[in-house]
Amino acid sequence: MSRKHLAFNPCSEYKNTKKDKDGGYLLRNELELLVMFNCENKKDELVKDLFVFSCFTGLSYSDMKGMKNSNLQVFFDGNQWIIVRRKKTATSSNGMLLDIPKMIIAKYAEFSKDGKVLPVYSNTVCNL
Repeated sequence: MSRKHLAFNPCSEYKNTKKDKDGGYLLRNELELLVMFNCENKKDELVKDLFVFSCFTGLSYSDMKGMKNSNLQVFFDGNQWIIVRRKKTATSSNGMLLDIPKMIIAKYAEFSKDGKVLPVYSNTVCNL
């Protein structure tokens, strides 16, 4: 068995560059249409509500899934706030709870378990 070695690195000239792409965003009227949209079944309705909750709070799927009732606190200003440590970056994230996210929390309060704020389906189910 003979060993053959390269005389040079064939990848030395290769430059891996990341191309930034705009992920887009929802316009106000598009978000309003989504909030008002009525789904045919309860599973789709929950997934829609989770997406809307994410739009209004800026929280990711994993942050919503892990959010507990203890993360909802009344601040010195008298408003209810979400106080969480983000799962991916471990940074603190605080945000005032607006009316629509409050309504979503109230809507699913009886279905939440183990002190969680929302009953979040698996990522696979949500992506479907």
